Amino acid sequence: MKNIWIIVLLILSLLACSEDDEALNPQANLKQYGEANLLLNGQALTFYPIIGPSNCEAGRLTGNLSYYDANNVRRIYISLGNFPAKEGNYTLKWRESGQNESATKLIYSNLHLTEDDVSSPAFRIIEEEGPNELIIIHYDSVAQRIEGRFQMTATINTTEEDRNREDRALDTLRITYGTFTADILPPQE
Repeated sequence: MKNIWIIVLLILSLLACSEDDEALNPQANLKQYGEANLLLNGQALTFYPIIGPSNCEAGRLTGNLSYYDANNVRRIYISLGNFPAKEGNYTLKWRESGQNESATKLIYSNLHLTEDDVSSPAFRIIEEEGPNELIIIHYDSVAQRIEGRFQMTATINTTEEDRNREDRALDTLRITYGTFTADILPPQE
């Protein structure tokens, strides 16, 4: 399932790199499965979610929220991963590279910025500045629809490799209020 999400993100990236007029608005020809609105560092932004089954086990979901600015210069990707497909409050953690969310049942969020098709280092959730939470307000298993909200604070992950690129991204991202409503994609066969 992870490979499917990677393919979806790659397709979105390729569309964003296109030279034609449709590339100025990547959502123009893509099916929208819902909408997410949030305050990111005090700025109101609209994201487009894609949520589907997690590859860890039945009854868990994973989603990506994508933002494109008017000039398609910078994109923001927020992953919400491995959360139960049911109403409830869940603490978001940062998923380190190589960490197996299936084995740990980790409910996580990863954040990335890109500028001119260059990805920033990952942003790490600051656990002591919580709450870093995902709240599923409504889950309809028949209609395959989900509604929720979330908040988190994350800072740039400054590994040795990333330190040389710190000036390319914001230092801290604060999502003080995020909401989303989305159709849940069916599992891929």
